[in-house]
Amino acid sequence: MGSTSSPSRAAALAYPLLLVGAVVLADGLLDRGVSPAAVVIAVFAALAAIATGLERLIPHERAWFPSRREVGQDGLYIALLAVVQLVAQHAGEVLAAVLALVLTRASDPAAAWPLAAQIAVALVLADLGKYWLHRLAHTHAWLWRFHAEHHAPTRMYALNGVRLHPVNALWNLGLDVAVPLALGLGERAIVLAAALRTAVAVLQHANLALGPGLLDWIFSTPVLHQWHHSTELVEANANYGSTVILWDLVFGTRRLPRGHAPAALGLADPAPRPTRLWTQVAWPWCAPRCARSLTGS
Repeated sequence: MGSTSSPSRAAALAYPLLLVGAVVLADGLLDRGVSPAAVVIAVFAALAAIATGLERLIPHERAWFPSRREVGQDGLYIALLAVVQLVAQHAGEVLAAVLALVLTRASDPAAAWPLAAQIAVALVLADLGKYWLHRLAHTHAWLWRFHAEHHAPTRMYALNGVRLHPVNALWNLGLDVAVPLALGLGERAIVLAAALRTAVAVLQHANLALGPGLLDWIFSTPVLHQWHHSTELVEANANYGSTVILWDLVFGTRRLPRGHAPAALGLADPAPRPTRLWTQVAWPWCAPRCARSLTGS
């Protein structure tokens, strides 16, 4: 994939420090009375800015630096994601009410659990549903239509992790909202879990020279996620974890080949894809003939 920088100590330290920093930032903003939604937005903005700066200093691949056009489209996806977040909040609340009927709660309110335990439960259980939806999206053609655009880029950098079709974003965000609410977790735990999840998601796509490490057995790190974006299906159909890698370990889909990197990133299907945002959003709903016409737009 071109000239690749060797993992540096600075880059290796950057990952855990940024995860911790995201939680500390969120906690501090909550103490200052900032609303939960604004806290998550602030964490995303801070992590995206820092990661983008670090990409220039310690890049994994210099060829992955985005063009102005790509950054502009990323901005449109960020705006679209903000709208989906509002819909997901309401959808998640409805789903939470349904889940609460089938989930067994402890005799004590979950909000009384230690804060770290609440955060861990929020991440692990939400990721279980997202793991299976993600895995199914790679094996079922109809779901793949809504997930394919996320795999279309041929290079990875911090901002293009937001390239998600609204339907794909909705099932992710809906579970992120629904599971903690259904469990009755406290507001601080829910927001800190969202902050940590946001940090992992931004760094997942970051163009940083990170070597394998202990955190590759805990989180869905950039090293693992690069393999998930390989053009080789045997490599890409793995590492489905959104935030944690636990369920890949449990179900045998965690993969981290040693000694080399994916030969290329993107879609295995070489057919052209829509290039404009509105055509990318419309494409999954179209019949093949319509999809082909949109591709050339």
